[in-house]
Amino acid sequence: MKKETNEYFDKILESLDNSKFDDFVDPITMCIMKDPVIVSSGHVFDRSSVYSNKKMNFSTCPISRQ
Repeated sequence: MKKETNEYFDKILESLDNSKFDDFVDPITMCIMKDPVIVSSGHVFDRSSVYSNKKMNFSTCPISRQ
């Protein structure tokens, strides 16, 4: 029975297309975003990547440099 269970989960994992989840990954930390925010350049980051202590962590967008 253990082998059947492993095969079942292997098939599920193979069926997942990881590219579907790319929109939910913070481009700075490469982790799934918990609190996404859109910066003025239009890029999306997790709030923890953009702000710390209510101050922005960077003065320009790290992707577009705008």
